[in-house]
Amino acid sequence: QASLQLVDITYEQLQYYLGRLETINGYMTVMMLDCEECPKDLAFLSSLKTIEENRCTSKIVSKGIEYELSYRSAALVIANNVELRSLGLNALTTIEQGNVAIKHNAQLC
Repeated sequence: QASLQLVDITYEQLQYYLGRLETINGYMTVMMLDCEECPKDLAFLSSLKTIEENRCTSKIVSKGIEYELSYRSAALVIANNVELRSLGLNALTTIEQGNVAIKHNAQLC
């Protein structure tokens, strides 16, 4: 099982590493609290079609601060993204197990 955590990384890095990703056979967390170039959308994941798993429980370290995430039934967590204005996950059609948690994204409407 592989899961994906995106924490404080530039948009160009995200596009380069994830631009052709179609399936995540774990869960996905998108949390960008304090980055220099925070993404305004998740279009770098425009090829993502499927997320398979739902046990999003992990620790994330950002700028030396540790955050505990516990969304036990969530396959996709999008939280605490200071600049996020749209999702852009147009190809995402399947979450095989679990829920979606989207919270504390002040610019997202």
